[in-house]
Amino acid sequence: MSTYTDNMGIEKPETGDQSGTWGETTNVNFDIIDRAVSGVGSISLTGLTAKTLTTSDGALSEGGYRVLIFTGSPGGTSTITIDPPDQEKFYVVFNNTDESIVLTQGTGGNVTILTGNTKVVYADGEGASAKVSEIGATMPVGGATVTELGYLSGVTSAIQTQLNTLSADVAQFLPAGTKMLFQQTSAPTGWTKETSNFDNSAIRVTTGNTGSGGTVDFTALFTGNVTGTISTSVSGTVASHTLSTAEMPAHRHYVFRNDVGNLDSGGAGNITASNFACYGNASFGSGDEKYSIVATGNDANVGLSSSAGSTQAHNHGWSGSASSTFSNGNDLAVKYVDVIIASKN
Repeated sequence: MSTYTDNMGIEKPETGDQSGTWGETTNVNFDIIDRAVSGVGSISLTGLTAKTLTTSDGALSEGGYRVLIFTGSPGGTSTITIDPPDQEKFYVVFNNTDESIVLTQGTGGNVTILTGNTKVVYADGEGASAKVSEIGATMPVGGATVTELGYLSGVTSAIQTQLNTLSADVAQFLPAGTKMLFQQTSAPTGWTKETSNFDNSAIRVTTGNTGSGGTVDFTALFTGNVTGTISTSVSGTVASHTLSTAEMPAHRHYVFRNDVGNLDSGGAGNITASNFACYGNASFGSGDEKYSIVATGNDANVGLSSSAGSTQAHNHGWSGSASSTFSNGNDLAVKYVDVIIASKN
């Protein structure tokens, strides 16, 4: 019965096994060794925020590569679990995704690799408490003396203390739950992107309590030109009004006509177009001015009546309606830049 090596899963046939077929097993074993020594594997993490990196006994597998290149868009920090947890591993890892990745094997410790970075790591294979460590994080410079190494250790310790203090200060300055705007698609490491309530929304500055409101999407309202005209129409009626005497301008009327040449001879009779009453007649020797009350068709031109009328104002009532329409001919497709809101973890 075959057994397998602890770390690469190379098959070891039992003595006397696989007679006549051991060549196939040997070929697979050589492929496993070749991959473990200098194999480069490209692994896509698109849509994966968790991935198990498995090494299978007696077969080629993703966990058997020496160099791991992770690619794609996980959609968030992706955790890579090295399995089985009791295998010792040594990897060169290049994070070519657009998110951070975390290498883990157990509860002992992890290594985070930022996007675009490369690290050399190893897993200790200690089972449930296994730890992944970074080679080079504490590696001394070759040729350094004990004194120099001690000095460097002290400097490193002091720097680490300052970094810890700075980290605490940053955490105090930006406590968990703090929200900020970022002009990028994904939230930075240590932040979580808000994906509800704020999509396609404008930003309003307020001096009071913060909140959100409205129901119309930003780009649904500001879509482009609004065309049309401005017009106004007015209609109505003016009420009738009968002028009183006080509202008429002051005036007089003539009531007699000066018509000496056509005076009646003094005989009595009705007033007609050719027979009219008169006062004063030269033929009777009066010598006075001659006035006559004329019949229809002869206008009075002397002898004014009493004055009537005044200067009192008057007005007319009006009722009606007015309406107008307005539209804007300007382009309302306002320029904008997309940002995300992220909350500090």
